[in-house]
Amino acid sequence: MEIIRDILTSALTGKTKTEIVYNAKLNFKLFDRYATLLLEKNFLSIKYRNSCKVYVTTRKGKEILNRINEILDMIFG
Repeated sequence: MEIIRDILTSALTGKTKTEIVYNAKLNFKLFDRYATLLLEKNFLSIKYRNSCKVYVTTRKGKEILNRINEILDMIFG
């Protein structure tokens, strides 16, 4: 759940794969697994900015991010 939160948070403003991996402290293989899931569920989308692939958190992704944060706050807060 925390990995999903970190990816969606990082992608709120649109980030490249490398930026998300760095911000979320992941490796590329792990990012690819989660990105596939998040794209399939429409929590992330792909845009192109200056011919670079950028991942962006969708409206649906923002909704699930809020719920994840609420759950984590209840557990750890």
